[in-house]
Parts: sequence; structure tokens; C-alpha cells
Amino acid sequence: MDRQTLWRLGILAALGAVVIGASFMLQSVATHAEVLAKDASVSQERPLTFTFRAAPSERVTVHMQFKSFAVDSQLQPVINEEASPPFTNVSSQVIQVKDDNLQTVNQLVLREVSGVGGLIIVDEVRVQRVPGYVSVVHVLLNIVGVTLLIGPWIFHSYRAFRHRQELEVKFPAFLRDVVEGMHAGMPLPRAIIATQDNEYGALSPYVRSIAAKIEWGVPFDTILSEFAQKTRSTHIQRSVNAVIHAHRTGGAITEILEAISTNLRSFQDLRQERKHQMYGEILTGYVIYVVFVVILASIITYLLPALVSTGQLYTLQGGGTNIDVILGEYRVLFRNLAILQAVFSGSVIGKLSEGTFSAGGKHMVILGSIGYAGLVLFI
Repeated sequence: MDRQTLWRLGILAALGAVVIGASFMLQSVATHAEVLAKDASVSQERPLTFTFRAAPSERVTVHMQFKSFAVDSQLQPVINEEASPPFTNVSSQVIQVKDDNLQTVNQLVLREVSGVGGLIIVDEVRVQRVPGYVSVVHVLLNIVGVTLLIGPWIFHSYRAFRHRQELEVKFPAFLRDVVEGMHAGMPLPRAIIATQDNEYGALSPYVRSIAAKIEWGVPFDTILSEFAQKTRSTHIQRSVNAVIHAHRTGGAITEILEAISTNLRSFQDLRQERKHQMYGEILTGYVIYVVFVVILASIITYLLPALVSTGQLYTLQGGGTNIDVILGEYRVLFRNLAILQAVFSGSVIGKLSEGTFSAGGKHMVILGSIGYAGLVLFI
């Protein structure tokens, strides 16, 4: 990778990091918090009543922190006369106000409903309001940021990999033409010059560069060594080293070139055969990933609500039992898990199908899109 390309990739990665940072900053700036109460108490005789304002397009959540619950006491929040399930003995609770229950002026009532007359000590009650468009913009900016952060690196790595593969595919044809020139009585350098007008795809610029350097009088061994290093292909480097050694020792260069060309063609045939044989494994990898996403979706849709209803599952940030908040938290968790699984599955599929992890970039994108669509757009 040359310095100019490295700078370009670094600038794009930095821009992606800035976009992701701007996304979280936007979410933080757009979130409006209002403290309704601090260090208050709730009992059956003295419920707490608050009012707060909100716009119809906002997402509103009520955050409650508690110091203590009396034995067997239960607290029930009521928002605009719609009661939430009562809960007991938690350190915190988060309630998301439903869109159809949101009004311009809203009323929140906290009341003790156990009937035992216990006292509940409230540390803080806070309302957070976020404009509805912020969530959409946050997701879009994160997608753009991650794409800028890792997309160019994956694309560059895969393009370099495909370039090396094309060089390895065309190199046996180049050697075959050189051998034909040597059979016609040309020395090795002259036989290479004679092939400069032939078409070898991605290898053609390298062949013309070798021919030009030979005509300029650059040492032949130096020319071949520089060519091998520029290709960044292990197979071509090994073949060129054998050619340099034979040229130095005066061995049977023609037979060596023919053997190298035959071996490289055999290797390419084996690679293609393996690629065709691995189609079934690639399909299996995709099926396993889709099943994984379906299982995550089923857990969110069926298992988690059942666990919440029986009181066996709480929020990840303090033990609340509001089902909307719990499902929202697990959606984010499972979405990140699906994306992480897409990265590893795509890498393994690329390694199995084409022999290198960098070839898995396209599979990462496809699998990640499937997981994102399944867990964000359809649930």
C-alpha cells in the first residue's frame, strides 16, 4: 500500500469516526431532561403527582431511582390515567410513554398499591424527551460512519486480493510465451521483450515495465526481483526466485520455466475446483447465519415478553420491569451481536472459499445487511 493510498484511507476512516461522534453528540444534545422530584416519599395516603410537557413527535421516557421499598410495598406509575404494571424492591425503573398516550401536557402519578401502607423512598424522578427524527438520523449516521470507517479498507484489501489473483492467473501464460520465444532461439531477456505487446490483463503493465528496464540496461536479476516484490504474490515471488537462480547458474532455463508454468496452471485449476466445491459450504454458512438471526428475533418476540410477565427479567440498567424498555435494550444488544457474528462468519466464509480472510468483506456486508434488516426493520 503506497503512502498516498494510506493517507486517503486514513482520511476516510477519520471522517467516519467524526460522523459516528457527531451521531452520538446529536443524540446527547437533542435529549432534554427534566427533573420532577428528588428525595421524595410515596405512601398509600400520599401519592406523588407531576406534570410535564411534550410534543406529539417526541419519544418520552420516565426514569425513576429509588432508595428503599418497605416490605411488601408496590409502586404503580400512572401516566395520563393509563396504569403501568406495579413493581417492588428495585433500584431503578424506566417507563417509555406510548405514542398514543402522549399529550401536550401529561400527568404522572406514583402511588403505593399493595394495601400494606408501606413507605417508598424515591431518590429521583426524571423525564427525558428526544425528538422522533433523532433516532432515525442516529441510525443513518452510524451506518454512514461505520461504512466510511471500515468500508474503504475492506474494499482496498479485497481489490488488492483480486488483483493478485489475476496476476497469478495470467503469469503461466506469460511464462509459456517466454518459453516459445526461447525455443525460437532467443535468450531469456530478449524473449521477455518479445512478449511486451501481448495481452495479459493486469499483468501487461508489469511485462512492459520489465521490457523497458531491460532495454535501458538495468541488471536482469534486479528487474525480476523488483517485479516479484511489486506483485505481492507469494506464488509469483517463488517462481521468479527460481528463474533468477537458474539464470545465475546457467541451468536449463527453458525446462524450469515450463515446469513453473505447468505447476502454476495446476495450482489455478485446484483453486477453481476448491472454489466450486465450497459453494455448498458457503450456502451452509449463510443458512446458519439466517437461522441465528431468526432465533434472536424469536427470543425478542416470544421469550422475553414471557420472562418479563413472570418477573424473571429486568432492564439491563438497574432492574426495571417495563417491557418496552427491556425489549428496546435487547434489540440493541442483539443487533450488535448479529453484526459481530456477520463479521466473523463473513471472514470464515472468505477464508474457506478463496483462501484469505480479506475475501470475506463482501460476505460481511451481505450478512450484516440481513441481520440489520431482520432485527431493526422488521421487529
